[in-house]
Amino acid sequence: MRATLNTLDAMGTKTLVMADIPSSSFDVPVCLSRASAAKWGAKPCVTTRANGLNEPVRDQERAAASGGAKARWVDFSDLFCPGSDCQPFVDNVVAYRDNNHMSEALAIRLAPRLQQEMNLLMEPASETTCGQRSN
Repeated sequence: MRATLNTLDAMGTKTLVMADIPSSSFDVPVCLSRASAAKWGAKPCVTTRANGLNEPVRDQERAAASGGAKARWVDFSDLFCPGSDCQPFVDNVVAYRDNNHMSEALAIRLAPRLQQEMNLLMEPASETTCGQRSN
């Protein structure tokens, strides 16, 4: 990733690097459907933060994105995992399309926040701190 970002930096390309969303060992919408049918609630569809996020890899990716002048790291994982667990819902919207992709409904809801991040990336370097963002 760092080599690719170095190449993009050398070309003058500003790059938004988005962290992966937390993954799950099961298909979240299927779990929610089964849990609803059985009247279990959403609790069986929760994944621990430790299992959902590969922190060593994320640390390496964050470091790679922070190493260049034209890259910005964006991380929405705290929306999914506000504490020690990653929830199947974000703002009352099903968060997942499967086990590791964001639902379309949540992507649409997060579009304004992503636009803000892109706007910050496009500001002149003297007005923003590139490579740093953690949500």
